[in-house]
Amino acid sequence: MFDAIDNAVSAYCKLLELLLVALLSVMVIMVFGNVVLRYGFNSGVTVSEELSRWAFVWMIFLGAIVAVKENTHLGTDVLLVHLGPLGKRICLGLAEVAELREKTKPVIAKYSANVGEALVKQVDAELAKLRK
Repeated sequence: MFDAIDNAVSAYCKLLELLLVALLSVMVIMVFGNVVLRYGFNSGVTVSEELSRWAFVWMIFLGAIVAVKENTHLGTDVLLVHLGPLGKRICLGLAEVAELREKTKPVIAKYSANVGEALVKQVDAELAKLRK
């Protein structure tokens, strides 16, 4: 049963890859044609800019689906390719620490605000005592 699902997903991703190639080809032809028309003949096709932009957006969406299937990431790995296993582990650890830091910022900010508010109340109470 899982083999049939795997085969269906693989076939779907192959179809998406063909669609990605078609979108990229159409986008390149439209942009190149528009550049030639604009600089060579002082005219252009106004809809080609919008269509190429939409093609690019859909290439990103569909490419993300294919990337998930292939268990890849839509990031750059220029540094990681040149590192050994220890370097890759260190970079992964630093990335996890940075992610944890970003995810805990709202909690820390709320806690800091609560502590600051309590401190202000204490100072106000002490100042009120001193004024009496």
